[in-house]
Amino acid sequence: MKWSKRTWAVLALLCVVCGYVVYAGYARWRDDPQQHLTQVVFPASFAVSKDNDSAQAAAKRFADQPRYFMSAKVNENGDIVTTMTQDQLEIHINDNKQKIDRDRRSFLKDNPDYRYEYDAKTRTFSFYVNKNLSTNSTMGAMGQIPYLYGTNYYLEGGKGDWVYQTVLYNCHTNQEMARGTSDKKWTFKFEELGD
Repeated sequence: MKWSKRTWAVLALLCVVCGYVVYAGYARWRDDPQQHLTQVVFPASFAVSKDNDSAQAAAKRFADQPRYFMSAKVNENGDIVTTMTQDQLEIHINDNKQKIDRDRRSFLKDNPDYRYEYDAKTRTFSFYVNKNLSTNSTMGAMGQIPYLYGTNYYLEGGKGDWVYQTVLYNCHTNQEMARGTSDKKWTFKFEELGD
């Protein structure tokens, strides 16, 4: 079967048109950020309590992090609704994992006997420490690590309040020295943690 020049021309034109339609659709999808945006809601109980600020201040704090968020606003419940691309979401989760690892290493550097465990099922952070615990470790490990786990909880689709428990054990005796939950204010004295 021999095709005429006209058939070849129509076939070539059809290929060009189909190629353009496919490319134009891809380019529109690629260039339209609305196509791959994700919303993550951080309850006010999580986002606002971090600095004891207002919901508006918390939304501004989120929005001022362009590496992670395109926008953030307060909804009618006072929760923070963030908008981000899929890339920003993945970057944020991975950055938080790296920060957790950094804080863990800093915590362990304080004393080779120190350790911490996290039970995701019960949301319990167990820290094995003693009275020589430094302020930096306290803020990094006991403050920042649970917050980063909580942030990733929401980024990975978690719903509801992020309430966790912290249990402090003496690193030499494994005896429980203090316990508290994130939804209630609790304190401890370093000297009560033992040697």
